[in-house]
Amino acid sequence: MMMFRSVLFVSSVSIVYGFLLNNNINPNPQISGQQTGANNQVLTVTEFYDAKTILQNKIDDVRHETETARHETEDLRHDVDSKLSLVTSQLQQMFSAFQQQLTKDLGQYETKRSQDMERKYTELARNYTQLQENFDVMKYNFGQLQQNCNAMKDKYQNQTIELVSLKNNVVHLSDKVDDISQCKNKTMELEKAVGELKVLKSIQPLRDFSVLQQEVQTITSQTHVLSINDRARSEDFRALYNMTVNSMNQISTRLNEQNMSTQARFLNTYSRHNTSLVTLMKQVHDSELRQNAAVKSLGNNLTSTLSNVQQAVSKINNRVAMTACVSSDVTSPNGSFVKFDDVRTTVGVKNITSFLKSGQFTCEVEGLYLISAFIDTSTNYGHYHIYKNEMIFVSNFFNFITTSGDIGGSGNTGTAVVAVALDIGDTVRIQTANSMYVVSDKRSCITIAKLN
Repeated sequence: MMMFRSVLFVSSVSIVYGFLLNNNINPNPQISGQQTGANNQVLTVTEFYDAKTILQNKIDDVRHETETARHETEDLRHDVDSKLSLVTSQLQQMFSAFQQQLTKDLGQYETKRSQDMERKYTELARNYTQLQENFDVMKYNFGQLQQNCNAMKDKYQNQTIELVSLKNNVVHLSDKVDDISQCKNKTMELEKAVGELKVLKSIQPLRDFSVLQQEVQTITSQTHVLSINDRARSEDFRALYNMTVNSMNQISTRLNEQNMSTQARFLNTYSRHNTSLVTLMKQVHDSELRQNAAVKSLGNNLTSTLSNVQQAVSKINNRVAMTACVSSDVTSPNGSFVKFDDVRTTVGVKNITSFLKSGQFTCEVEGLYLISAFIDTSTNYGHYHIYKNEMIFVSNFFNFITTSGDIGGSGNTGTAVVAVALDIGDTVRIQTANSMYVVSDKRSCITIAKLN
């Protein structure tokens, strides 16, 4: 807290002067000794005028100093008023520019955000359409694969039926082989019989032997034919069996390959589809996170900006400044409030009517205030106080001004400047300490300004 106090005291020397002019000289020498002491108290006219000239010069110097001090006070008051007006104008311009920039930034942000959201929505819609088309293609391919698989199953069943039929044929061939084996056994028995007959050939006649030989040859040829047929049936059976085994192996291999290919293609398609969905969902999630982060960041920035704006507006709204002057010359009795009812400037003072009526300023916004008051008076030894509530904060005292005692004559200005901390409800007033004649014409004014 800084406190400024400037009190101007005007001092003058009150001089009472007189003189005695005596042109009669007593010739009596006896009385001459008595008159010698009296002549030392006699003031000559030259001395009187010299003393008067010196006194007049001093009075002129005091008046000049008083006038200089008054001009300095007025300059200080005008400087304070101009600085307050300049600060007020600058703050208003800064607030207007900031509000315009904020409105512009908000508009640009909303436009950019709308464009970004529209672009991302379009991209998501396009990706969704592409995924839907891919899914339809995959669904169609899967249906084709399912149909192929069903066809392969039908073919496998048919081949299984053919295999069962081949097995039945093999069984029949086995039976025939058994029959051939029986024929071989009979042939061997016949050959044995022939051998026995050969042993007995010497006994039987030649004709029977020829007949038997022919029969043996016939049987042998039949046996050979049956053996050839048996070998052919064995080869056919072996070939048929090999063909069946190879066909079964090929069918099994093709089915396995087809199943593995189908499963691989299905798994690959399913994996790509899931990967695409996961990637898209991740992109959407990341986009949402970025959008949320951007919106949150913008919200924080906007909140901070609005907070700064509110603080600036609060500071602007908390500005308090007032300058008022005495509207007409008035004689203020001892202990009366000086009423400054000619308001020149007022900012942030809501209850100005009470101040105009009573002359007492009531604080509405707490803070540090600068109070500057100057009063022009022609009253000798004028005296006034600046009160904070019921406490005298500073005092100002006027010295001797004139001996004429004319009210409204040439006066003197007393200035007091003070910084004081005020709370809401505190009062400030200018109160006379004796009866004073207060001069108007903007020569008696008060300025109250809030510093922070």
